[in-house]
Amino acid sequence: MKIEKDKINVLLKETREKKRIGIDEIIENTRIPQKYIKIIEDGQWEKFPSQTYLLGYLKIYCEYLNIKKEIIDTILSEFKQENKKEKEVIKEEKKDNVEQKREKILLIILPLIFFSIYFFTLYILSDISSNL
Repeated sequence: MKIEKDKINVLLKETREKKRIGIDEIIENTRIPQKYIKIIEDGQWEKFPSQTYLLGYLKIYCEYLNIKKEIIDTILSEFKQENKKEKEVIKEEKKDNVEQKREKILLIILPLIFFSIYFFTLYILSDISSNL
C-alpha cells in the first residue's frame, strides 16, 4: 500500500475527526505540542526542526489514533525515502563543489608553476650568459 506524502495529513486529520478526538485530548495524551499537531494536520512537514522530530511525532500520533502498524510503517517509510533522496542530492552537490574548487586551484597553481619555471630558466640562462 502506498500513501502519497501530500495526503498523509488529510488521512490523519480525517481519522481524528471520525473518531471524534479533539486536539486537546491528543496533546494531553501524547504530549505532542499543539504547534506540531497543527503542522502535521496542515502537511507543513518542512516546519519540523528535524527529521527525527517529524518521524517521532508522526509515529506517536498514528499510534494514538490506532492506525494499523502497516499503514504507520508506510507513512514513516515515505518520509524516510524522501530524506534519503535529499541526502543523496546534497552529497552530489558537495561532490560538485569539491570538483569546482579543485578546478579553481588548478587554474591558479598551473600558471604559477609555468611562470616559475619560465623565470627560473631565464635566470639560469642569464647567469650562464654572464659567465661566458
